[in-house]
Amino acid sequence: MTRSVGDVPLFAHTPLGKALLQFKTYNLASHQRVLLRGMQEGRAQFTSMMVGMTSVGLLSAWLRAYAVGGERYERFKTAAENPGYLLGEALDASGFFALPIEAAATVDTMTSFNPIKDPLMAAFPDAPRSGQGGAPHRRRSCWQAARPERWPDIRRVEGGRRSDRGGHR
Repeated sequence: MTRSVGDVPLFAHTPLGKALLQFKTYNLASHQRVLLRGMQEGRAQFTSMMVGMTSVGLLSAWLRAYAVGGERYERFKTAAENPGYLLGEALDASGFFALPIEAAATVDTMTSFNPIKDPLMAAFPDAPRSGQGGAPHRRRSCWQAARPERWPDIRRVEGGRRSDRGGHR
């Protein structure tokens, strides 16, 4: 999909907007073209499109796990015992709700809580919740760098740089 002028907000054409939204314009264009324009169709056509795209998204998520194979495929099969996990992965891979999924991924990166996928999994309390939370490489919150315990290390590094330049502490 190639974005056009009307697919992104005017802010995206300013220098600051270009810097902030550099890698997000595809999601904005996808949201504009697929979801918003699809909602202008009839209810039956919109629902049919949503079910079709979600089904293709689920197939895409399964194929991605199957292609990698090994441990990732086994984790997918275990997590797929929860219907909420399957629905969340299908919605994510479908691209139908691009902006909400993108925002949820950003929150997941910062907090290891996905506000879309985790509640979907919690809707099935009897099912296992092995797919919940952020990816293993993101489990540590980005806010951990801002903890006050880390500040002395930063001051020590800055102090070392000043003393190397002959500055005062």
